[in-house]
Amino acid sequence: MNKVLAGVLLAALAALAGSGYLLHSKTKQVGDLNAKVSTLEQSVRDTRAEVERRDNLATVLDKVQTGLDATKVANQQAFSKVERSIRNIKPSEGDSNESIACLTTPVPAALDSLLSDRATDQPTSGVSGRP
Repeated sequence: MNKVLAGVLLAALAALAGSGYLLHSKTKQVGDLNAKVSTLEQSVRDTRAEVERRDNLATVLDKVQTGLDATKVANQQAFSKVERSIRNIKPSEGDSNESIACLTTPVPAALDSLLSDRATDQPTSGVSGRP
């Protein structure tokens, strides 16, 4: 009977050792899977933050585009008014064909700036304010 009891105990001990080993390997697998889950959760958080950042950028770009569109329309309207006023200039006594033709000649930026500054009595830096 002692031999039978010893055999049963040895079999139970072997089953317990096998179960312990399986439990240990499964615990290790669960730990590895938990690490992967943590990595994936961080990746999801990073992706959501990136999506939110891009949405915010898209909103800012939409606002900028709307502002640019409004500025473009305003500039086009101002240009049309100036162009109409130039086209509606009628020659007066003493005007020559050359003086009328010069209306379509572009003014150099430096000269335009100088003339604008003198018109408002604010000389441009570095340019003398002589009349």
